[in-house]
Amino acid sequence: MLSNFLRNGFTYRELKARIGFAMSSISVDMNNNGGKATYDGYEAESESCIRKKFRCKRKKLDISPGLKKYVIEQLRKDLFPEQISGIGYGL
Repeated sequence: MLSNFLRNGFTYRELKARIGFAMSSISVDMNNNGGKATYDGYEAESESCIRKKFRCKRKKLDISPGLKKYVIEQLRKDLFPEQISGIGYGL
């Protein structure tokens, strides 16, 4: 959709009015995906999915000190990670 508007010479301000997104969002999308001249919506969507898949995520143990303490205690009791998490044990 954006690529059609861009080919027809719409400005970011006109795109904002047509599709309801902020100009900054449109600008970021354009900059991430080839700019006005080479923007392709299908390619932009594909690249977005790839970026999302490989984005760094915070690990639960880094976020929750209590959980980290519990896991360390259980490992010191010689439990396996699967036992601690309950995977495969019907918990």
